[in-house]
Amino acid sequence: MTKVGEVEAALKRAGDLLNELIRQGDYGGAVSLLFKEAFKPLFRLVADNAKSISDLRASLEAEREIRAREDARLSGAIGELRGRLAELTVRAFLRDWFRRHAPEYEVIYWDGMGADILIEGRGVLAAIDIAITPKEEDVEQLKVGAGAIAEKWGKRPDLLAVYSQSGVIPPKVVELAEKKGIFVLRSPRRLKELLDGLAERTRTSLT
Repeated sequence: MTKVGEVEAALKRAGDLLNELIRQGDYGGAVSLLFKEAFKPLFRLVADNAKSISDLRASLEAEREIRAREDARLSGAIGELRGRLAELTVRAFLRDWFRRHAPEYEVIYWDGMGADILIEGRGVLAAIDIAITPKEEDVEQLKVGAGAIAEKWGKRPDLLAVYSQSGVIPPKVVELAEKKGIFVLRSPRRLKELLDGLAERTRTSLT
């Protein structure tokens, strides 16, 4: 028998007893019976339903947490993939741009720590980090990685720059980069101007 059926049966039995007690004039016993017997299964049903609802809510919350973790993991993977695609696209773009407009500089794909590409020529070396939209951590990593580049390449970069693939440069990133002596760029022409300026100063200092 279902719980609802149990309640109905209990109510019927209690009703029969209640009628008998009233017929006998035992009103106190009738009230006592009403609360002790008639409502007991009803309270039990309510309590059971409340527990079921609580269990269901807990199950839904657990499922929501699992989905949130999976969504965060998926979002992170997609973000990483987008970042890698941007890096590869800008690498190829800068290499082709410098080949056409400034062949005196060589664009070198760098897979080590500290940069995505190196640009070398006219006695100067630049380390460039590529990002869709630069973040403060991109600036920090570029600064820290300069030592690793010096160790592996044999020369410390004369210029450190973060290149924005989207063209968007948050003000906080610009502020931090200025403090660290790092340029944040969105134009290959501006990058060439900086390299030319460094090359000219280097040439002048040697004469």
